[in-house]
Amino acid sequence: MGSRKAGRVVMIALFYVCKLGKALWVSADGEYVAQERGIRRGNKFLHLLSSVPSRRSSCYLLASLLLLCCRAATASPIAEYCLSPGESGFAAKHAAAAMGIPFVHTATLSEALKQPMVVLAGEMTGRLMTPSVEAQLSAYIEAGGTLVLDDPESRAALNLVGASNIVPSTQRYALTFQPETGDPGLARLLTPESRKIPLGSHGAGRAVKTQAFTLRPGSGAKVLATFSDGSPALIVRVLGRGRVYAFGVSLTDLILRPQINRDYEAQRYYDNHFEPGADVPQILLHDWYLAYVAGAVTLDPAPDGLAGSLLLTHDVDFQKSMPNMLEYARAEQALGVSATYYIQTKYIRDYEDIAFFDSRAEAQVRAIVAMGAEVACHTVCHAYDWRTFPIGTGHEMAKTYRPRVLSRGASGKTGHTVGGSVGGEIRAPKQLLEASVPGLTVDAFRSGFLLINPAQWSMLEANGYKTDSSYSANDVMTVFPYTAMENANFGRESRITEFPVLLSDSVRPFGDYTGQFEHVLDAEAVFHGVCVFLVHPDTVGNKLPVEVALIRHVRGKFWIGGLEAFGKWWAARGEAAVTTEQNGAEEIVRVTAKSAVSGLTLNFGQPLSLVSAEGTTARVTVTGRTVVLGMIGAGQTVTLHLSGSGGSG
Repeated sequence: MGSRKAGRVVMIALFYVCKLGKALWVSADGEYVAQERGIRRGNKFLHLLSSVPSRRSSCYLLASLLLLCCRAATASPIAEYCLSPGESGFAAKHAAAAMGIPFVHTATLSEALKQPMVVLAGEMTGRLMTPSVEAQLSAYIEAGGTLVLDDPESRAALNLVGASNIVPSTQRYALTFQPETGDPGLARLLTPESRKIPLGSHGAGRAVKTQAFTLRPGSGAKVLATFSDGSPALIVRVLGRGRVYAFGVSLTDLILRPQINRDYEAQRYYDNHFEPGADVPQILLHDWYLAYVAGAVTLDPAPDGLAGSLLLTHDVDFQKSMPNMLEYARAEQALGVSATYYIQTKYIRDYEDIAFFDSRAEAQVRAIVAMGAEVACHTVCHAYDWRTFPIGTGHEMAKTYRPRVLSRGASGKTGHTVGGSVGGEIRAPKQLLEASVPGLTVDAFRSGFLLINPAQWSMLEANGYKTDSSYSANDVMTVFPYTAMENANFGRESRITEFPVLLSDSVRPFGDYTGQFEHVLDAEAVFHGVCVFLVHPDTVGNKLPVEVALIRHVRGKFWIGGLEAFGKWWAARGEAAVTTEQNGAEEIVRVTAKSAVSGLTLNFGQPLSLVSAEGTTARVTVTGRTVVLGMIGAGQTVTLHLSGSGGSG
């Protein structure tokens, strides 16, 4: 009998058991809680059952059975619920997107508790964490659920995690994990940089707000990480068949705040280092999900079963860079890879340079495209004061847009430009580049000097762009692409995907850093990182060899190519839907692609074997925990039949 049918049979049986014993299952207001609708909906009525203390053991038994039934039917997403109405929960959403975890944000607790793993985010004061909510959460955990609490503050939340008190501070500057505890979420924290992540800087004079736990004696709570003052920062407590994790700092501050670069300069380096400060909490959520959710499946950040991705990009923003880029494109073509060329369309002479984007430059652009290169926008004037540019009209045209850089400024990034606007720097280059190459569509942007104007994402979105690559990955402490937040703020997402730059030619002499770059890529391979590499082709002899060395270092281990090609794959991955169904010892996995995509990689919680694949090719990697898919057409659903898979439960 299939698991879905069996699950329905068990639920019906439970319904009649409850009807026979309805005298034992009466809620506080005298109404029966064992309604057919409630059983069919799984966990929705757990609180009603647990609200009568004398019936707690019966409630626990029934909750366990129902949770098992729900899990048998399909692999479930991580559910996020915010107690405070209107909270967005973008941090958990971004983590799920980066890690390829099925995810749902819900406005009701009962809906969230239908899933075997829940992130409870946002404000958790006593006004919101009521006894009713506490009872529902407690029953959920005891029945086998995994609950992650984001910065708990109320007495009820502390009761759940086994703590007696919290001590707030904005002067704890780091969080150190303890992989030796054996917790499955910490298993990939193999380097000092991933075991200790920054929360602020002494230079800025503060860190994000933290809440240190005081553990209640005898609660069974276990410390998994500590703050810089030695106080508990992450704890776990086992209750019944489940467990509850609690962070002493919000996921918003751990993930989203760095992504908008408002993290009190927490990063240890600006570029060219391994800095996973905002990636570690995302890895934890992913690895907890695979460890605890039966039948869990995630979509790997890297294509084709590989350990990472190296995205080759060039900023062409100097008169000599235009002819030099041809040599880079030839070398890349010879190596069988492509790169993205962010081209400055400078057509006005000013303080910075001559007007080098002319008919000869247009021919050079056509030449690199013929060699397989991608073309993207790198502004018109490459201004030092880009941060303060006015938005503009949004109707700027290259034939009338006339910006001029007048000075560099004392700091090199506070110069003076006249006639410039955000709209002009985004619209004019797109017009010129697309006119240079028949059929070319320009939808990728990078600002000059990796400076940020808060209005750039709304203007990019309005003009048909899809990606931006204007942040340093070390500065935002993540290598994974993420949805850029509108106006670099917390409130609203744009439709632009940000690809932060990990490695660049900002160091001298460049060749001396090849070993360091290789070390960074090796560290990122543990997380399957998306590693953007930026080289200016202002010279060739001392830079191109470094790029070639890195390509050879990761060849066969990383996907290698241009940012735009990878961006299309990343977008298609984000649109793909994965569902699973347990049928006895066999797990049936279905993947539906909205856009055509090849190389999607499925991660499972334990080793498996492939019985058959319908609609595409599939192979299991040497780890036994990963399946790599071939081409899936737009709108197509493919089906895998697997044995021996599933989470540890």
